[in-house]
Amino acid sequence: MFKSVKIHITSLLLLFFILVVSSIINEVIVSNFQLIPTGLFTQLCFILFSYLLIKFYNLEINYFLFIPNFFKVLSFIFILICFILFALDIIIPNSHTGSISNISTKELLTILLINCFGEEFLFRGFLQNYYSEFKKYQFNLLKIKISYPVFISGLFFGFMHFAIMSTGVDFISALKIVISATFVGLISGYYYEKYNTLFAPIIIHFTCNLSSILYSFLTG
Repeated sequence: MFKSVKIHITSLLLLFFILVVSSIINEVIVSNFQLIPTGLFTQLCFILFSYLLIKFYNLEINYFLFIPNFFKVLSFIFILICFILFALDIIIPNSHTGSISNISTKELLTILLINCFGEEFLFRGFLQNYYSEFKKYQFNLLKIKISYPVFISGLFFGFMHFAIMSTGVDFISALKIVISATFVGLISGYYYEKYNTLFAPIIIHFTCNLSSILYSFLTG
């Protein structure tokens, strides 16, 4: 019991430290170098801190690229994310999460190409593996078995997106983003556990971001 509490408290403190310090470093650099896209150094810090923690805790991470039938999975996920966003638009109408046209090309490229690496290294590479001893605890979600490490990493990943409120987004709109991000986190975590390679959630995250961007562009 004490060990379980210790793991949860430690993970929360580490996540809080990484999120805050990474954000501060990013703000300092971006404010001095205007050409650097917003969020780039936040993600690079995520990768750096995650790598250090993975080494410190001797967590085993696989990076192999070959995943059988993976592109069929990506097609399904692309459509699923569009459906989730459409459903949220119906359930939570009149929210203002921002227009895709207001985001610069360099920031879009950062979201699409860099965020999937930084956030997956942090939430799947470090956090989900940090909770690996709880893998035996599972529950069914739509007939799919979700382990506790998948659940907790997905939940924390979703909640992290409440930080968007600091940019002026209202609570209801932020909640919409958090719900969709939580689904992305659960999907990424599930396939990370299934395929046992960090390449899987990185590509899935990229696919989800691409789906979200295209959906926002089409519904603009």
